[in-house]
Amino acid sequence: MQKRAESGFPHGKLNAQELHTHWNQDGYGDEPIYYCIIPLFDMCKCTGATALVPGSHRKVEEINRFRKAHADNLHGEPAEFQACGLTPGVLNAEAGDAILFHTATYHAGCDAEDPTGESGHGPDHLLRAICIMSMTPTRLLAPHPHIFEARRRAY
Repeated sequence: MQKRAESGFPHGKLNAQELHTHWNQDGYGDEPIYYCIIPLFDMCKCTGATALVPGSHRKVEEINRFRKAHADNLHGEPAEFQACGLTPGVLNAEAGDAILFHTATYHAGCDAEDPTGESGHGPDHLLRAICIMSMTPTRLLAPHPHIFEARRRAY
């Protein structure tokens, strides 16, 4: 985590967590499953936001191959995405916005640039709060009830 905090990439401290995907988490690979996040407060780099890598849901295997081949040289910079012609971005969203994305899209929660809260909602306020909805086609759940149970345990 220290290497990420020292990142000089233009996005600043890109992620509080590593950019990740939920591709094939239930064994269905390319099956379209979606997330929707709804910020409960305005969300930006100051308060901590969500980063997405647009188009990454189409290149998961390519990104994973790059990560595996270059594991010793990745230090929080998004080289694996740049090598695939992709650019991570941090979302600015207003409270109540619905942000829908394929679960295979690489995403992460970002550190707040101002953890004091002074430039966000104030020092006595939460920096960030979001509602996360995961949407799975019912045709996948009906014959496979273990999927619902696995997701319930994961969150």
